[in-house]
Formats: sequence, C-alpha cells, structure tokens
Amino acid sequence: MVAALALALAFLNTAPLLALLRHEFGLTNFQAGALAAATLLSHTALQLPAGPLVDQLGSRRATLVGLGVVAVGVLLSGLAPSFPALLLARLAVGVGTGLAFLAALVLAAEAVPPARAPWQQSLYGAAFQAGTLLTLALTPVLADRVGWRGAFLSEGAAIGLVALAGRRLLPVPRYARPRVPVPWALVFRAPGVYALGLAHVATYGTVTAVSAWAPTWLLDRYHLPTTLAGLVTGLMTPGAVLGRLLGGHLAARTARDQGLLLGAGLLSLLTAAVLPAGLPFPVVLGLLFGLGLVSGLSFGALFSRAARLFGPGTAGTGSGAVNFIANLGALAFPPLVGALLDRTGSYLVGFWCVAGLGLLGLGYTALYLQQTGPGAPAVPKRPAG
Repeated sequence: MVAALALALAFLNTAPLLALLRHEFGLTNFQAGALAAATLLSHTALQLPAGPLVDQLGSRRATLVGLGVVAVGVLLSGLAPSFPALLLARLAVGVGTGLAFLAALVLAAEAVPPARAPWQQSLYGAAFQAGTLLTLALTPVLADRVGWRGAFLSEGAAIGLVALAGRRLLPVPRYARPRVPVPWALVFRAPGVYALGLAHVATYGTVTAVSAWAPTWLLDRYHLPTTLAGLVTGLMTPGAVLGRLLGGHLAARTARDQGLLLGAGLLSLLTAAVLPAGLPFPVVLGLLFGLGLVSGLSFGALFSRAARLFGPGTAGTGSGAVNFIANLGALAFPPLVGALLDRTGSYLVGFWCVAGLGLLGLGYTALYLQQTGPGAPAVPKRPAG
C-alpha cells in the first residue's frame, strides 16, 4: 500500500502548487488549467496500452517500472526551467502513474486468494485516497519551507526510494495466472468493458465533477472563504476512504456484486443531483461526506470483475480498458458542468445533466448485469488457436 501513497503524491502534487507555478512562469488561466490536467490526460491515455503491458511484464515488475518513471517525472518537474519543460515532466508523471496504478491494482488481487481480491483491491483504493489527504497536507508545507522546486524534488526523491525499495516492499503475486494476449478487436467489442466503465463513471466521474466545481459553488452560494470551501469539498476524501473499505468488506462476504455496483452509482448520482439545491449548510456537509462514502463502495467489486473480463491471465487488459472508459467520463464531466454554467448560470442544471447522463450509463450496466449474472465473463469464449 506504500505504492498507492506514492502514486497519489505524484498524481496530485501540482494542485497545491499551482498558484506558485502561475507566478513563477507567468501562466495564463488556460496554461494553468493545461498544467493541472496534464498528468490526468497522459494517465488516461496510457490505460489501454498499459493493460496488456501489465499482463506481459507481470504486475509486480510493471509496478516497479511505473514507480521509476513517476519518480523521474516528479524530479524533472522540480528542475524544469520553463513552462513547456514542466508540462512535459507532468505528462511523464502521468505515463508512470498510468502504468503503476493499474499494475499495483492488479498486484493487490494477485497477491491473495481470489476470494480476498475485492477486499485487497478496496484496501489499495482506500490507501490511494488516503494519499490524496497526505498530498494536500504535505505539499504546501514543503513549498513554504523549501519552495515549489524543493517540494517536487523532495517528493520525487521519496517516490524514488519507494521504487528502489519495491523489491522488498511489494508483495509477490502468488496467485497470478499465465499471461494470455487479448486481441484489441475483442476488447473493443466486449460489452463488459463499457458496462463496468460506465458504472465507474457514475461514481468516480461524478466525484470528479463535484470536486472540480464544489469550491466555486460553495463560494457563490454560501459565501465561504476560498480556503474553507476547499476544505469542505475535501470531506469527500475521508468518506471515500471509508467507503472503499466498507465496500471491500461487503464484496468479500458475497459473490453477488450487482447491488454494490448499481447501488453505489445510483446513490452517487442522486447525491450530486441534490447538492446544489439550496439546502442548509450542515446538510451539504453531510452530503459531501456521504458522496465520497457511497462512491467508494463499488471499487473493489468493480475491479475484481474487470480483472476477470477476458478470463485468467488478462487482469491488466480488462482493468485498463474499464479504467480508460471511466477516465474519459472523469475528463468530460467537469467541462460539461462549466459549459452549462456559462449558458444557464445554474449549477443545478450542470449537476442534473451529470446525473442524467450517469443514469443512462448505469441503465446499460444494469442490463449487462442482468444478462451475465454475478462474475460472469464479459465476452464469448475465444476460439481455440
């Protein structure tokens, strides 16, 4: 789980430094936004090719390689002499996190008996969420002490140490199966890829949209100071930690995961839909924490299914394809809310649109789950040879 903390640190450490970086390089709002999104963009782009690479290299080796790339990218971020160099460094970080996040997720399942895989993957997901809290607390302190360059360099060195110590720290994938290549045509026509990806959009994509716009909405609606609005929005993170742990516990106790997959998505979408409805502020606090909690319930069950989509030995391919679909939703939802806000001046319209699109996707997921049952394969069996 140390790998999850290190990856969260690298994935999110630009956000607390963005104001300093804007001042240092004289960035426009567009350039600052591009810098903030760079790691997520390359991380998302790598999900499809990273899946087969994890299967080919093995989850443990791929995790170590990815952590090494992440460490180099963060170190280069601290040494960047210009905005283009910094942007390239952050794209490199996303390449590393795209490989290592997926590989470590698969490794978490392959290190334990199959019945414990949902719990282990939920634990990994909870550790990643806990790492976001660590990043938001640690990075500003480092920047105050040693500047933004020192913060990047310190964190890059720490991640590098984790990568070097990984041979001892990372578990052995004792339950890994022989690797089986999956043709891309089979990946793209597998209904399970889209069904599980859309289920993850309903949770992860919704939380991403709310995280992006809640601080501004809280500022406009409740007139909170900027710092307090950010802290209130952050209530979703401890909720997500608890939700992933609780969801992993529930998934480990039953083979019927349909309720977790559909319930987590439905509750996430309904919570987001009512958030900007002018509710009393204490209710909003509870809803933000609750959104984080319910969004985390399906994490372990969902990626346990994704690992089995194409049969034994293809966990990376299935997990990567599902996560790619989910990340596309996470990228699309925040600008969609912003575009509707520009047109209507209403946060409610934007959040309702997110909820409506999420419900449509979840409807497809429900049809798929009804046809396949608990833990069924995603596609027909591949012909021999």
